Amino acid sequence: MRLLMLNVKLMSNYMKSGENSTLKLTNKNGACTGSAFGGTTSGKNRYLLPVLRSSSRRVCFAPTTLDNGTPVQSLAFSPDGEMVVTGSGEGAIRVWKKDGKGWNKVRLLRTFQGHSANIWDIDFSPDGEIFASASLDNTVKLWRKDAPTLPQDPQPLRTLKGQTSGIYTVDFSPDGKVIASASADGTVKLWKFDRALSGGDTSDRHKALLLRTLKGHAQGVMAVSFSPDGAIVATASLDNTIKLWNSDGILLRTLTAHTGLVRKAAFSPDGTQLASASADQTAILWNVKRILNTDPLAFGCDWVRDYLRTNADVKEEDRHLCDHISN
Repeated sequence: MRLLMLNVKLMSNYMKSGENSTLKLTNKNGACTGSAFGGTTSGKNRYLLPVLRSSSRRVCFAPTTLDNGTPVQSLAFSPDGEMVVTGSGEGAIRVWKKDGKGWNKVRLLRTFQGHSANIWDIDFSPDGEIFASASLDNTVKLWRKDAPTLPQDPQPLRTLKGQTSGIYTVDFSPDGKVIASASADGTVKLWKFDRALSGGDTSDRHKALLLRTLKGHAQGVMAVSFSPDGAIVATASLDNTIKLWNSDGILLRTLTAHTGLVRKAAFSPDGTQLASASADQTAILWNVKRILNTDPLAFGCDWVRDYLRTNADVKEEDRHLCDHISN
């Protein structure tokens, strides 16, 4: 599933105590097509804080509170478009299903405690059979799609541990074989996801083994994204940079044009462009092929060549440092 930049509006009017809290769904023209109801407000005014991954639908966000007054932090559509999974501030997971052919009616399938802290991100595997939840409790948990229909309380297939601070983002590779988790501790971990049966125990049917840890950011990593072919991993950080890595964990490039923390980075469907969104109030489109095929020295000279030639404070012997270097 790919991350879209959506025209999401947080409405400024508040819900009154006792009104139903809702998650509203819209069609591509912006008209709300349905609402998911999940309890009532408790009198505290809260906003719904969205993270949406979908290929075709938007969500019309109204102010809402969960039963104990904690905002919804994340959500994701299943690839088949039949379900929406939401993650809340108190660590609860809610699974919603459209009631009928369209989204005019939505019913809550199950609510269960997934984490002990805020759930910042949810992502489905490409085949839709598994979804992952990332939390500020420092873990990523993997869940079966049919977990909400089980008679007993759902239990995670696996809990991925190893990062020492909260997890901001989780992302499946396009082939579903690798899971990336981005943490406030400044690292990104790549996990090999193996569905092969390794024994008779159902809980042992899905394994997630740590492949490697990507280290290089000076501060927390807010987002991680695979290129469509899975060959490149992009990471966005509080240190104002985006880094590009290959699948072996080797750093390819560090992109430094932003002057504020970088919240998101996402590849275009064909993988030729990378978009980054920053707190510096800009979004930048990067030509991935050009960046990876550019000699770093030549790229740097393109940035400073005019400065060297025209700045009065530059020494004469330094003005010609880039004269014989071209991209």
